[in-house]
Amino acid sequence: MKSRGDDRQDRLVQGRELPAFFPALGLVVEEIGPERVVVRMDVPEHFTTPYGAVHGGIVGALIDTVGGMVVAMKLTPADRTATHQLTVTYTSFVREKTCRCVGRLLAIARQTATVELEVLREDGTLAAKALGTFGIYRNKNRSEEDS
Repeated sequence: MKSRGDDRQDRLVQGRELPAFFPALGLVVEEIGPERVVVRMDVPEHFTTPYGAVHGGIVGALIDTVGGMVVAMKLTPADRTATHQLTVTYTSFVREKTCRCVGRLLAIARQTATVELEVLREDGTLAAKALGTFGIYRNKNRSEEDS
């Protein structure tokens, strides 16, 4: 018997619950599970700086998106999450055409979740490390079938 998390995982992998901007940012889900999400970004050319590095705001968007996905794996389809705080430390430029963000759930309570995120360059070098706090909005008026 499939659990609620398995159904959510299937919908995310199939792209049915992914944000509409996923293709525009070149995002591809590589791994998704109850405690960890990995998303690859095939960096579109127009997101690089004149100096050849991926713009930090794009790396930040990747981090924020993966953080929300990590939390979503613990919620029903009727529930929602939103970023409360995201602290990002950039450690190296991403000059390659591909990078990955790995998100891990650290803690979850009724109304908030804490997620650790890392952006890795193609060679595995750390490009950014982040800690995010996400609000959880549980919808008591909608069932999973309504979603």
